[in-house]
Amino acid sequence: MTSAIDPTKPADGLPASKAELRANLQAAKAEIEALQTELVAQGRLTISNRTSATVTLATLDERSYLVLQAGVASLAVPTGLALGAIINGVNESGGTVAVVATPVGSTQFAGPTAIPNDVPFSLIKTASTKVRIIVGG
Repeated sequence: MTSAIDPTKPADGLPASKAELRANLQAAKAEIEALQTELVAQGRLTISNRTSATVTLATLDERSYLVLQAGVASLAVPTGLALGAIINGVNESGGTVAVVATPVGSTQFAGPTAIPNDVPFSLIKTASTKVRIIVGG
C-alpha cells in the first residue's frame, strides 16, 4: 500500500497549516485502520452451517482456540489467511468436520482434510496456496 501521507507538509520554516496537518493525520488514521482490518481478516476462518451457538472462541493459557460445536459440518479456509498463521481448534461438533477450500481461490491441503469428533487440530498457512492441517496430538 502506498502511503497518502505527504512528507513535505507542513513545509519547513513556514507556519504550519491546520488543513495540511489535518490531511496528513487523516491519511495516517485511514492507513492504520486499513492495516488493522487486514490483520484481523487474515486470521479469520469461515464456518459453514453456522448458527449463533455452533462456534465459540475459547481462551486457555493466553491462547485462543476455535471450538466447533454442534451443527458445524465444514470449515472453509480463506486464501487470504496470512502466511505462517496458526489457528488452533477442537472439534466438538458430534461428528466429523470436513475442511474445504473457499469457493473463490485455490487453497490446497497437505495432510488430512477431515477432523474427527472430539479431536484437537491446527491449521498452518505454509505457502501462498497451501494449508497444512494437523489433527490430534
